[in-house]
Amino acid sequence: MSIGKSLEHRQEFIARFQELAGWSTPDVEEQPPLYVLFDTVDDDSFPGAILPRLINGDTVYYALAESGRDWRSLSPLLKAFVGVTVTDFIGLTSDMSATDPLETWLSSFGFEAIARFGAEDNLRKRIAEAGLLRLYDCLRLSETWHRTHPRSTRQVLDDFRMALAAGDPQAAKTNIAFLRVNMRLDALNLCFLEVQLDTTFGDW
Repeated sequence: MSIGKSLEHRQEFIARFQELAGWSTPDVEEQPPLYVLFDTVDDDSFPGAILPRLINGDTVYYALAESGRDWRSLSPLLKAFVGVTVTDFIGLTSDMSATDPLETWLSSFGFEAIARFGAEDNLRKRIAEAGLLRLYDCLRLSETWHRTHPRSTRQVLDDFRMALAAGDPQAAKTNIAFLRVNMRLDALNLCFLEVQLDTTFGDW
């Protein structure tokens, strides 16, 4: 998620959340497993953030997203790992309480989406904790997870033309390969692009 523009800002955000959420700052050796979820605030590979809150011995979770793109990625992941059979998360955002100090503070950041969720009984609470930790581990360890902007056919063609203008044949070939693999153009138009490429660089 990487909230804020500086590491110092993100550390201040985490410290303030922990203060309002009832967390102490344990030594590294004594950190409970859920403590690792605070790393999602500073992890660019994670779409948004998941933060645990302690309330009277129970754990409530907040899913945060700074953009609609992050929320569209995070929401289905949460439903898959800790959906309605485990927690009360159904993929929707939550209204923050104006009388709750932590929720009022979260509201002040202008996040695109905030969802509060938790589990009812002890078994589901344990499953929810394990599921969220598993979710984070899967994204951190995955070699194929990359947050990328969707590319329209027009954008790829524009990138192709820019590569020709910049004298970068490899980038131009990469864009043609993208169009071919994703079946954006028919064979005739792909051949036309290849002719443009060969003509530009004299590669006959």
